[in-house]
Amino acid sequence: MKKATHRERLLAYFENNKSITTMQAFTDLGNTRLATYIHNLIKEGYVISKKNKKVTTRYGYETTVTEYTLVSKPNEGIFGDAVGELNEIIANVFKPFNNVK
Repeated sequence: MKKATHRERLLAYFENNKSITTMQAFTDLGNTRLATYIHNLIKEGYVISKKNKKVTTRYGYETTVTEYTLVSKPNEGIFGDAVGELNEIIANVFKPFNNVK
């Protein structure tokens, strides 16, 4: 039997949970490169939103992690294949503002 790829496990995780953080990807999926797989899914036409979320570390400090949420799959909605390209353009436009607090 063929083992599931990181991509397949990530998509299955989204089906069950709708959102994921890097730490969840590491502990639940064994994936240490979540941002890469998110980027690839966006290029394929998936619409994935991201937001910064404050969490407390095991040492009691507050830190910020990124939480990714699957919004829609390719060809869902009225935009079809253009959704992935549009999402990529929007992500690049707002990239300089990602770390602004």
